[in-house]
Order: sequence, then structure tokens, then C-alpha cells
Amino acid sequence: MSDRSNLCYIIDYQRNYYRTDDNNQLVMAESKEAAEVFSHEEANERINKGRKPKFYATIDATESKPKGVYDNMEEIDWLGYLSTFRFVVASLDQYKSELNEALSQVDMKICDIMHYVELYDVCEQENAGLIQLLKECRLERRRIKDEWLCADYFQNSIGTSQNAGKAKEAMKQIKKLDSRHYTPRQLPELFEDKPESENDTAAMIQMTHEETALKRKEDTMEYTKQDTVYDGKNNDWREFAKKQVEFYGSIKQYISNQHIRVEELDARIEEALQMTENANYNVAQAYKVLKMLKDLRNERKAILTELQYLEEMVSYFDCEAMHNAYCYCLDLIERIVAPDAEATVTETEITGVTA
Repeated sequence: MSDRSNLCYIIDYQRNYYRTDDNNQLVMAESKEAAEVFSHEEANERINKGRKPKFYATIDATESKPKGVYDNMEEIDWLGYLSTFRFVVASLDQYKSELNEALSQVDMKICDIMHYVELYDVCEQENAGLIQLLKECRLERRRIKDEWLCADYFQNSIGTSQNAGKAKEAMKQIKKLDSRHYTPRQLPELFEDKPESENDTAAMIQMTHEETALKRKEDTMEYTKQDTVYDGKNNDWREFAKKQVEFYGSIKQYISNQHIRVEELDARIEEALQMTENANYNVAQAYKVLKMLKDLRNERKAILTELQYLEEMVSYFDCEAMHNAYCYCLDLIERIVAPDAEATVTETEITGVTA
């Protein structure tokens, strides 16, 4: 009996098992019992051929779950997992194009069979063969179509370029874990002359501000020239920081003020409506009342629209933290502009937020 430890099944992510047909091509098996057993080398060659992404998996003949499914989450190679995800996303369009081509080939085979039946008198012996051939073509067509749909569902749900970008950023962050540097809080003498790892004494070297800024740029940007809204302009970054301090320090109070204004407008509108119940207006008076109501309603509508924008915007920010951060940044900018001057942002301004 052959050693089954080096043998496996080929399945897809819908748990369908596969075998080879008379043309040595993978086709869906009717059941696990009808599936073909492959060596790992042959299975990997079949499912990883060309630029085809790994929409198939292998199951060891002695196992009951696909490779890549872990009993212990600590076994996962996160960088490898993310890299595979990015490769799959990048290859989806090409793979779907290949599936469309395969689908077209099968459709032409089916078309040939149908024309043959139409043009020639088929004997009973030929009938069985044609029906079997037609069935195989239809099953193959269904398999290819289902595979295309799986790829399309994946692409439209999580296999997006945006998620591939997130995976790339996650890979960068994971790689940074190997070069982290700990800065002592209270006991710096405890860490003197002690490298953080035996293999990385360079981690003890503090980078300058310029080196840090360059490293951040390398980590977050690709060196390709792309125009931005700031290119070619004389940007006043100190004024920009001031505006951010004002915005995050005042926006919540401004929102409260606008809600109060809406309540005032509601009261005025209600008062005008009540007056119309007991008053008899001439044409001129009626025009003035209606104009007033229209103006009040338009102002109310404009404020509510503005509140919708602002409340949606600030819901994604910790305004107090953003205010403190920009206060700190503004202080650094002021020190750069006037290094001998005292800090322009006091400690109270950094830690406090306008009510």
C-alpha cells in the first residue's frame, strides 16, 4: 500500500473535490469517494500554475481540513498571509479573464455538439456518447462559472484594491516590530550599555529628527512625483496649525450654539404660526408674514444641514486630543520660527480645550 502521508486531495473553498478527466484536466468530482488522490508536488503544480491565484486548497489524504487552517493561531505566518492576500487581489482580474476564456472554449464545444445534432442523423449508439459529452461540457461550464462567481464575490467584498493597500500597510507595521526601540521612563541607568537584543545593537542609536522624518516618509510614501493641493503655493503652515487649534478647540461649543439657534428659530416660527390663527391680514401683511416664515425656515434648514456635516465629521475625531496635538505642533512651529522666544502655547492651552 502506498504511503498516504505524501498524498492529498484537491478541493476548492466550497469544499468540492476534484479529479482529472480524459484530457488530464481538473474537473469537479461527484463526491469525495470519486475524487483523485495526488502527490503534494503534482497538486501544487496544478493549482499554482501560471498566475492563477490560490482559489484551491489541498487536504492531506490522512487529514480532514485544508492546509492553512490552524489549530493554534500562533502558527499563522501573518506576513505570508497578508502577502498571499495582496497577490490574490492583484491577480484577480487576470484570473477572471482566464476563466472567461475557458468558459468561451467550453461554450464553443457545446455549440459544436448542438450543431452536430442539428446537422446529422445520429444513431442510437452515438446518442449515448453525445449525451455524455454534452453532460461533461455542461458540468465543466458550471464549474468554471461557479469559480468565476467565487472570484467575483471575493473581489467585490474584501478583495478590493483598498483592502490590498491596508494589507500592505499592515505588513509595514508588522515589519517595524523587529526594530522597535524602548525609551526608559524612570530608570534610564538600568538600560545603560545594554542593547535591546543580542543581534541588533544598532537599535540603541537614537535617530535625529531629520532621520526620523525621512524614515517616516519612506514608510508611508512611495517616491513618485504627484501634484497635491499644496504644490506650487506659498503655504503658511503656522496659520494652518492655528486654524486647526481654533477648529478643534471650538467646534463642539459651536455645534451646541447652533442647536440653541435652531431652538430659537423653532420658537419664532411657532409664535408666528400662532399669530396667524387669530389675526386677519391684508395682502401686504400676509406677504410679510409668509416672507418671515420662509426666511426663518430657510435659516433653520441651512443650520440643520451644517450640523449634519459637522456632527458626522467630529464623530470620527477625539476633538480634545486633536486640539492638544495641534497646540503642541503650533508650539513647535513657533519655536522653529523664533527659537529664542518663549513658548507661544502655554501648558494650560495644550491640556485644556475651549468649553
